[in-house]
Amino acid sequence: MVIEAGGTDDIAFFDKDFHGTEKPAPWQLENLAISCPIVPGAFWVTHGGGLRMVFVKAGDFTAGELAVLARMWFPVDVGGVLDTGTEIKRETRHPE
Repeated sequence: MVIEAGGTDDIAFFDKDFHGTEKPAPWQLENLAISCPIVPGAFWVTHGGGLRMVFVKAGDFTAGELAVLARMWFPVDVGGVLDTGTEIKRETRHPE
């Protein structure tokens, strides 16, 4: 199942990937999500071992803007493992 939004104003999905590389432990990703100062509405470790965070519009900020702020806060290195990319998306697969 794919969850899809019309844009990123009301809801946005932050995606941190580790394709073709060693992956951090799930607890490392969960700890990062919990400690992020831009608080997501939800988060989960993805099917591929990355991190997905859900942001919703809050006050004067669109969901997409909050996701970008979170992206700026997140380190590239997670537990000694470099990510292979981050994206702000308008669709996501369901959590496991």
